[in-house]
Amino acid sequence: MTRNPLEKDGLKAKATGSVMVTPKMVRDRAEALAVMKGRDARDVTEADLARARRELTNQAIAKV
Repeated sequence: MTRNPLEKDGLKAKATGSVMVTPKMVRDRAEALAVMKGRDARDVTEADLARARRELTNQAIAKV
C-alpha cells in the first residue's frame, strides 16, 4: 500500500493555494504567538493554536 505523502505522524497537511500548512507550522506559529504574549513557548493555548491556523490558512479577518 502506498502511503499518502501529505501524511506525517498520522496527521494530514492542509492545502491552501500553493502553500501546504503542516501541523508543525501551526505549532511553531502558536509558540511564537505565546512568546509575543509574554508566555513561554511551551505554554501554548487552544486560542494560540486556533489563531495560528487562521493566520496560516488565510482565514484571519482583517481588522480595520
